[in-house]
Amino acid sequence: MGSRAKSDKPGQSGDSPESDKRAKAERRPVPYNVARGAIVWLPGMRYINGKKLVRHLPMQIFDHPVLIYDKPTPTMANVFLITSFKEGESLVGKFQSHSEFRGRQIPLIPSPPHPDNGVQLTLMSGRVWPRESFVSLSLFTIPIKVLREESSGPWALSPASLGSLDKIIATLPTTRI
Repeated sequence: MGSRAKSDKPGQSGDSPESDKRAKAERRPVPYNVARGAIVWLPGMRYINGKKLVRHLPMQIFDHPVLIYDKPTPTMANVFLITSFKEGESLVGKFQSHSEFRGRQIPLIPSPPHPDNGVQLTLMSGRVWPRESFVSLSLFTIPIKVLREESSGPWALSPASLGSLDKIIATLPTTRI
């Protein structure tokens, strides 16, 4: 009990949440030549070797998918967190009186288009993200070696969506927290 045969696949019915978490932690590392626009996994802090490399990051960004926006060096990536809300919550409902914050949450398909600017990010090859989620436009710099492949990947934004994201970011005073 507690161990899984190597032939078992994560996510099969009957797997416990703990075994699913282990499977996420065991995902393959992201290669250093990972492209701009790729969506990858930032594991939970407990699964990261060399915690001092990420100690400066807020705890709430761990154990989430992230979007690689650019790479300032060959070993570092600037990323945006991908997050989701509770089922049934919308951007307007959650951030009704916070239009500036709402403007930094960009819907990823299948989420409905942004209520203020109409933007909806799409993925390469017409893929659809598994759940309604948002790219949160607060930039974090992370060592590539701690990132892992996202399940059912590879995932990446379409070129048109990267262009839309660039235009939105150009209007913001800053993307750093």
